[in-house]
Amino acid sequence: MSFAEEIPKIDTDKMQAEEIKSLRGSIKGRITKFGGYVQLLIQYEVENIFQVQFKELTLRLVKIKNLFYDSDTVKTKLELLSDEHLPERDAVENQFYSTVS
Repeated sequence: MSFAEEIPKIDTDKMQAEEIKSLRGSIKGRITKFGGYVQLLIQYEVENIFQVQFKELTLRLVKIKNLFYDSDTVKTKLELLSDEHLPERDAVENQFYSTVS
């Protein structure tokens, strides 16, 4: 079993809108935190990034990808509850793609 398979998926079926909004904020915060970690690594030259840092980045990248999928689930559920497109969806997607690239 890989690391990615060990991370449980978020089940929003029994959650209320306010709980889902709180979860969305938590996910966005974790993406922001990952972005800060990436910015810290960017300060190093590639040759100076240690094996441990590379492994840590790889593990964090797996986790952030799973967070993105969870984020999509959360935002879809919120859109279904409110019957409208939420601008936060675009903002989080843009933040994710910018951070990962």
